[in-house]
Amino acid sequence: MNDHLCFLEKKNPKTGFEKLIFFDFEAMQETGEHIVNFAVLQYFGGEEVVFEGKDTVKKFYEFLFSRRHKGYTAIAHNLKVYDGQFILTHLLSQGIKPQIITSGSKIMSMEVSSYKIRFIDSLNFLTRPLSNFPKTFGLEELTKRYFPHLYNTEENQAYVGTLPDITYYVPNFMNTSEREKFMNWSYVDILRRCCLQVRADFLTINGVDPFSYSTIASVCMAVYRSKHLPAEMIPMIPVRGYTARNNFSKESIEYLKYMEHTLGIEICHALNGRGEKYIHGIHVDGYYEETKTVFEFHGCFFHGCEVCFNRDDINPVSKIPMWALLKKTKDREENS
Repeated sequence: MNDHLCFLEKKNPKTGFEKLIFFDFEAMQETGEHIVNFAVLQYFGGEEVVFEGKDTVKKFYEFLFSRRHKGYTAIAHNLKVYDGQFILTHLLSQGIKPQIITSGSKIMSMEVSSYKIRFIDSLNFLTRPLSNFPKTFGLEELTKRYFPHLYNTEENQAYVGTLPDITYYVPNFMNTSEREKFMNWSYVDILRRCCLQVRADFLTINGVDPFSYSTIASVCMAVYRSKHLPAEMIPMIPVRGYTARNNFSKESIEYLKYMEHTLGIEICHALNGRGEKYIHGIHVDGYYEETKTVFEFHGCFFHGCEVCFNRDDINPVSKIPMWALLKKTKDREENS
């Protein structure tokens, strides 16, 4: 291990930023289809924008996707299976194909490169219901905009602690519109404040901005690699193993091993420790030193097989017509 020079190295974490937006969608469900009719968006500093109506997603999209929000990260709780699905559907309806990282059908992160706007799920960092956040983070106030009237009793006059339960704000006595605004606004404000507390703690303790990443696992890896990774401890193993060359196929190795077995010889190739032989500026698949014999495996895909492909088909990897690949193969044989 001591003479192995290729190790995993320390890596600086991604640059932190305050271009954060927190949002939440609420939808009508009477018809069995979820139709978003209310949304609240809050910026890093608490500035708020509200959208209403059956075209809420459209309004949200038109507001968010502008030059003003270039480089922003938008965060929702449970975005992967709810809020993010509405945004994805609308993006696709506009002919915009975002870059998505999924886990099954769940959206782990989504980015629209033309606007440099990305979406992540706070549930990937804080795996608990949003309703538990105030107690978890010890929020002492919700807002002066709403007051927990039922909590205003003699015994609670000296109370200092987490937020009272939502029922103390008497949402059932609000009209439908006001109750909807209260419930949704409260959730977004709680989400923003708790996420920013997590962010502040991470930056203070580890110097890593968690929301530069997509999951708590990737954040932990960033902390480990930037702060705790020992020097020359973890070797870097090539994706295809320790070979002298990556440009070979499983079939070519099987062919060369078959020839070794049949002829009773040892052929030099990519996977037997010595790598492919380099002759007159060309790598060859196999080489037998004793008789100076070259072995070549002409796989159909990279050599333009006339049986398997039409001559005018374009190879999706090399972008070369099959007839040209075949000609190149034959020319190489003739000039060998």
